[in-house]
Amino acid sequence: MTALTNGGYATEDVDGDLTGTTFAGREVGSVIGQDLVSTVYLAAQPDDDRTVALRVVAADLCDSEGEDRLLYDQFHRHASAALKLEHPNAPTVEEVGEHQGRGYVVSSAVDTMPFGAYIDQYGPLGVAAALPLFEQIADVLDAGQRAGVTHGAVNPLTLRVAAPPRDDGIPTVYLTGHGLGPLLGLRLRRDRRHLEVVDDLRYVAPEQLREQTSTGRTDQYAMACALVHAVTGSPPFVRDSVGGLFGAHLFVAPGYDPQLPSSSAVIKGMSKQQGDRYATCGQLIADIQRAERSAVNRRNAAKRRRVGAAQRSSRAAQPTQTDAAAPDDGDTSDVAVLDDDRASTSDAPGVVTAASTGISGDELSDREVDTTSGSPTGADADDKSSTAVQHGADLTYALEAQGLAEGSETFGPEDDTDEVSPLSEVLSRRRQGPQRAVWLSRGALVALVTIALVAAAAVLWLIGS
Repeated sequence: MTALTNGGYATEDVDGDLTGTTFAGREVGSVIGQDLVSTVYLAAQPDDDRTVALRVVAADLCDSEGEDRLLYDQFHRHASAALKLEHPNAPTVEEVGEHQGRGYVVSSAVDTMPFGAYIDQYGPLGVAAALPLFEQIADVLDAGQRAGVTHGAVNPLTLRVAAPPRDDGIPTVYLTGHGLGPLLGLRLRRDRRHLEVVDDLRYVAPEQLREQTSTGRTDQYAMACALVHAVTGSPPFVRDSVGGLFGAHLFVAPGYDPQLPSSSAVIKGMSKQQGDRYATCGQLIADIQRAERSAVNRRNAAKRRRVGAAQRSSRAAQPTQTDAAAPDDGDTSDVAVLDDDRASTSDAPGVVTAASTGISGDELSDREVDTTSGSPTGADADDKSSTAVQHGADLTYALEAQGLAEGSETFGPEDDTDEVSPLSEVLSRRRQGPQRAVWLSRGALVALVTIALVAAAAVLWLIGS
């Protein structure tokens, strides 16, 4: 076989060069692709001056007889079915036929490069960069199944990447060569022992090597092989001989990092038995996407836990309170409290002063209460009475009710605080001292005296009578 500079291979002396000739009514131009079963030319469409892609089947496959002829005829049926396939990632198939004993397919021409060459130039892509490409591939393969078309020859040559990327920067991937699956099966049947390791065989499925019927899951296997190729930079199986390569496809697990979140999905897509794979190519891609999202969520959650632990450790290592010395002039109306590295004076959250409460200095009697400890500070710092302690507790509760105490929630303007007594009322009640107990009210006392007088008069009246 002869290697071509554009990434393809061809069996020698089976095609003949059609360049410069007229074939099926079209002027044949240069060769733009070649593989084990066909050659692709640029050709001029005479009726509208368009340039199309003309794929011509290898001559030796067209001369098949017996069972081999059945596979060649199957190519015509599959390629003809692709005439009704309309998808943005598949060049439009315009005509399928046979001319001078050679089968051919005419499709729209797209400026592309082989997928294998693209990976060699830009790979390995990694899962994140590869997924947008394979969403396109899965979609076009599933669309083919809905149209009754099994490709059967997905490989680094029939997958093509457009030269200019889309507006979003993601390259467009095209799937070419619809109908080639039966021809590849025919080549494997006839020339397996004479083949070399070429791109056409990189993604061949186990059932194709067993000469079993290809299905949509056959294309899924090939797509999973292409995904491994894109993520790792090399095909899943690299062997020096065709026998070694086929044996790997039949019996060896693919070389794919088991630590990757997509590992289990890719391995399932490359199961040796068709029934063990996903029902559709889209399900395979969806499973990979879910695994990737789950992995990202786990990483983010672990990062948040680490950050939270570091913050808690940092807060635990910091002082929570530092008593500030009184000013030199003896004025203790402002006391500084240090909490969480924030220093302030009259606005400190743990100290209530005349300035912070709106109560005059006379009403507070120059007394400041540190609500974090429940003890008075400043001029009355030596007052250890229970009254002073109770003052601090009342102030703390009042502040908490109004959302002002440290550690409490801050109430907004709309919150109802009408039932909360102002601090001045709390202090006023405390300065008045405890209330004396009153046994009877004035009204009750008058009633009792009246009853007693009436009772006495009644007694005197009874005695006198």
